[in-house]
Order: sequence, then structure tokens, then C-alpha cells
Amino acid sequence: MITHKATISSLANEMLSVIGFSFSQIYTQTKGVLILEIVNGDSVYFIEFSTNSPYDRILLTPKHSRAKANTKDLFGVLIGEAITNISQVNDDRILAISTACHNIYFKLFGHNHSDVVITTKKDKIIHSLNNINLIGTKFYID
Repeated sequence: MITHKATISSLANEMLSVIGFSFSQIYTQTKGVLILEIVNGDSVYFIEFSTNSPYDRILLTPKHSRAKANTKDLFGVLIGEAITNISQVNDDRILAISTACHNIYFKLFGHNHSDVVITTKKDKIIHSLNNINLIGTKFYID
């Protein structure tokens, strides 16, 4: 589990290398795990986000195998959108990925409080991996 904000800061800096990549597939094949496939020409990477305690994690990896069955596509609104920015939010355990039309917030709070939230540019929540009750509300950080 990522427990320190400095780890998120380092991760954000490492992930700057995928700015310009576009989302090609976003799916889950295990409860609490989201896979985001990003591409740029022949380069392919996967962002793996898990909210399963005690091993909450976000990884950038060049390899991932999608199962042939029992997978579910999610967050179709992001498919084809290019990553324009990656940053840590307010020195907190939140990683933000921005596209031209949306923001993606990876909340790494641990103990079943982690989530990924998709918002409009005005931070209205349109999708959430773990908390559908948030949809339609404004995403804010205390």
C-alpha cells in the first residue's frame, strides 16, 4: 500500500513519460482492480490500479494479459483521449491524470477508501470504480 505522499510524488514524476499516450482499453477482470491500456504508436503500457486492501497499488507496466473471459469494459468515455498531464494533488495521496475533456483521480487512501474517479473538467463526477453514489456530485479535496 502506498502510505506516503512522497511515493505518489515520485510516481507522478515517473509517469510523466506517458504524456501524449491515448487510452485504448479500460477494463476490470478482478474485483477492485482496474487496468488502463495506453498507447502511442507502437508503444503500449498498462496502468494497473488496485483498491484491494492491504495491497492498494498503482503500477505502470509494459506487460499485462487480459483474460479471455470474465472481463468488463469500463469508462468508455476515456477511450481515444490522450493524456495531457499527470500530477499529485495538493501533496496528498491522490494522483491525477488529465485529458482534454476529463480528469481521472486515483485516490490511494488504503483500507477500502481507495477509488478511481472520472470527472468532467469542472470536476463533476461521472464515473467511480467503487462508489456509484458519488456520480453527479462534485469532486473536492479537503
